[in-house]
Amino acid sequence: MTTSQLVAINAAQLDQYLIELAQAVNHIDRAVLRQVAEAVASTWRNGRTIYVMGNGGSASTAGHMVADLNKNTALPGRPRLRVVSLVDNAAWITALGNDLAYDQIFAEQLRNQCQAGDLVIAISCSGNSPNVLAGVRVAREYGAYSVGLTGDQGGALKDLVDVCLFAPTAHIGQQEDIHLIVNHAITVAIADVMTRTSVATAQPVRAAILAAGEGTRLRPLTLSMPKPMVPIAGKPLLEHTVRWLVRHNIQDIAINLHYKPETITDYLKDGVSAGCAHRLFARNADAWNCRWHATDERVAWCGATLSWPHCVGVWRCAD
Repeated sequence: MTTSQLVAINAAQLDQYLIELAQAVNHIDRAVLRQVAEAVASTWRNGRTIYVMGNGGSASTAGHMVADLNKNTALPGRPRLRVVSLVDNAAWITALGNDLAYDQIFAEQLRNQCQAGDLVIAISCSGNSPNVLAGVRVAREYGAYSVGLTGDQGGALKDLVDVCLFAPTAHIGQQEDIHLIVNHAITVAIADVMTRTSVATAQPVRAAILAAGEGTRLRPLTLSMPKPMVPIAGKPLLEHTVRWLVRHNIQDIAINLHYKPETITDYLKDGVSAGCAHRLFARNADAWNCRWHATDERVAWCGATLSWPHCVGVWRCAD
């Protein structure tokens, strides 16, 4: 075939596909989309697990969704979303398909793992995939909530799931495109919910410095001072410690005192009696600017319960 005989790409066809896809996206039922996103968020809030399944292109979408929801919603130190793919364990899937029946490959996995309160997301453009329908039936049997992502008709799936989101186009490729778009929209929404929840529920990290010991193993250095006041590089160890905490945004610091407490309080320019609540202290212009307060709370350190007004100075760093 010569160059002159090559058939050119029909640019109008490309444009038409994208125009139709954009129109279909604009017709996605937003209320149902919010229901699906809320089902995912609720599963996370309740500490339950999400399972995703589909065949062919929908299997690829299921794996994609699992990767996005697991990775793109993760926040360090916060409870994570647990999303499990039912399409990626080739050994298990082929064993079930070979030894039992292909229409049982999802149902049998769910029988091993699914629990009440979990969420099962079933992806099927036709809505009639036997193995997907069987999986949803098991999910319902086990008390899981179910969501269907289907094409424009929904098939049998639409009547089997708790919530069904239709892809409003007759083109199966565009249906699969919409399922991926829905996945990305939900992932962004869930990440936002988890981030705002993390901010709203975050508790400040607090530090307790144990400074009551007599430091007998450091004698004679501790004959005249508690061990946190032993100088290192020209400053007491305690100052290095507090500066490090403040540098790492730990702004609530408690110090318990016993041995030569005045050495510490004089250095910090404050006292530890209950009458000193909310007094400010500072040491030099470049030192801490913190607030001290006494409280009636009791705390346990190393098995010993201490009454804060008598034993502990608590400094809340201002910056």
